[in-house]
Amino acid sequence: MYLHHLSTAEDFGKLGFLAFTRTEIGEIVKFHYFEYNENPESTTPIERVRRLNIIPPIIRYINRLDFIGSYNGLTCIVVHSSVYSCNPVTGEYIVLPEIKIDYRVVQCWTTGFGYVAATNEYKVIRVLMLRKKSVEVHMYTLGSGNGWRNLENINFKFEFLPLYLGQGIFANGNVYWLDMDLDRIITFDLAEEKFCGDLFPPPCPPESEYARIGVMDGFLFVAVNPADGGARCYDIWLLKKKNDNHDMNEGDEHQSLLWCREFRVDDCKLVAITKSGGVLTSI
Repeated sequence: MYLHHLSTAEDFGKLGFLAFTRTEIGEIVKFHYFEYNENPESTTPIERVRRLNIIPPIIRYINRLDFIGSYNGLTCIVVHSSVYSCNPVTGEYIVLPEIKIDYRVVQCWTTGFGYVAATNEYKVIRVLMLRKKSVEVHMYTLGSGNGWRNLENINFKFEFLPLYLGQGIFANGNVYWLDMDLDRIITFDLAEEKFCGDLFPPPCPPESEYARIGVMDGFLFVAVNPADGGARCYDIWLLKKKNDNHDMNEGDEHQSLLWCREFRVDDCKLVAITKSGGVLTSI
């Protein structure tokens, strides 16, 4: 139903967004879904604003809410240790069960969300860094009824997993994390359910700072502060195939990928790239 909604002529080219507001004491009051219409003839670029009733009683007075990702309209949100999956169009949501682990032994965790086209599966991955310096990786396949699966024999160690590693970013069939201490991008193949070879960040000068990673128009991007002495800004690099083919199949480890510097933005948060190549930012 959601894909049919996107394919209708009147909605073609629009971008959908989720937003929430808080009170001064930090209580979440409202979730909203809205659409941005980049048609230059439109007098109301922000339209189709609707409130979503996806706030269960548990989400109250929280310090952190993380947007993990959205694919085919299905969205994943994390509040503390709880994972929520919702459909902004229908307003429906589910709360994933808690992982059966004593969180007192967990130093930190990170979450990723993505889609495996070959099996038509939506998966949530959670990586737990334990205080004894070991790592547990758990996988949840939406709709399978199997709950969380502990992926054993994971041949990978987050020996220097920082608390600010952030949430995983899904693109090209993989979930990515930027390890800013080691200047590498950690890669997890969602179809094979295993870590694969790390990616190196774009070839930037040594004084550059890797600010964050994300996904734009289906491509993985890295925002880099060039630190060239000028105004605070960020160069946006996209990871593409050398032939610039957008349709990249997950699990294909033999593709030739290339970092391409696409544009530069001022000191603000990059939100999205429109269908016509425009850049949306927030202050």
